[in-house]
Amino acid sequence: MKAQGEKIETRFLNILRELEKLNDIGLNHTSKFQDTCRDKKKMLKQELNQLIIQLRKTGCSNPTLKRYI
Repeated sequence: MKAQGEKIETRFLNILRELEKLNDIGLNHTSKFQDTCRDKKKMLKQELNQLIIQLRKTGCSNPTLKRYI
């Protein structure tokens, strides 16, 4: 169970990084690309919400993530 929790934590941090990149990238591009970025961010945020629920159930050892859950 601990390994699964660590896997969830890693995915959570990766999604946060990816969202940050999308925020930076999407600003200086065409509206079609911005729409694509917006859709991807929406999907990632939904996945983050699912991961938060899982982390609340399994517990979280990472102090960085504790502020999100």
